[in-house]
Amino acid sequence: GFLFAFITAMFRAFYVGTTQTKTLTFNSIVMVISNIVFNWILIFGKFGFPALYVSGAAIGTLVANVLSTAYLSFYCMMFKRKEYALVELSREWLDAKSYQEILRLGIPCGLEYFLWNFSNLILIRFINGFSYQSMAIYSILKYM
Repeated sequence: GFLFAFITAMFRAFYVGTTQTKTLTFNSIVMVISNIVFNWILIFGKFGFPALYVSGAAIGTLVANVLSTAYLSFYCMMFKRKEYALVELSREWLDAKSYQEILRLGIPCGLEYFLWNFSNLILIRFINGFSYQSMAIYSILKYM
């Protein structure tokens, strides 16, 4: 899921830079709802799927991240402001200078997001080595 999180973080930087925060809000809502639905289906084995428990949670979250990345990619292709549109082939579109600012903001933001999540994954792996109770306490305290 890190690849999709990295791509989504770059798109988020792009949309914040172009003041398209409504798109980000709608994307977050879609991602959270799809995460809840897919996790529920795959963890508990609803609608004929086998109960996958922890693996189901991971797969459900991955599917939600893929949907989020696909939505942001699609919306970027259909972007209404022509100076940022990715589907209209023109001289401006082929000119890399018009995207330098977007890449200058998006790539570091995506890398930071990727490294933050990767370091949290390592931390969670260490905590899991102690006990499930330790992991439960960490999970509860993390979101307080």
